[in-house]
Amino acid sequence: MFIATASSELAISALTQAEVMVHPHRADILEEFERNIAGLQWDVQGIDARDARELAILRAETSLRMPDLVVLQLALKLGAGLATTDATLAREATHKGLEVCAPAVTPLVSTNR
Repeated sequence: MFIATASSELAISALTQAEVMVHPHRADILEEFERNIAGLQWDVQGIDARDARELAILRAETSLRMPDLVVLQLALKLGAGLATTDATLAREATHKGLEVCAPAVTPLVSTNR
């Protein structure tokens, strides 16, 4: 899906990883899912008290819900691009100057780089 990110280092917040794991758990395939994503070797980033201020500011400035805010805040914090299929998140990330890989919403998003 996000072939364009294949040569990049990948990071994901712990909250986002937990969100991604909900459906596999409900489908009783969590262990298989974890084996399949192990090859991504993404860096799981925690959220701590130092992130609270920036998350609050982003929440006040955007229409994003907290799970999407965490994705946006992590990309901003790392100075990284962002991959998403969510049109609203893609738009907000673009407005913040991030490079966005959004294959399902490409007509709605322009990249700044």
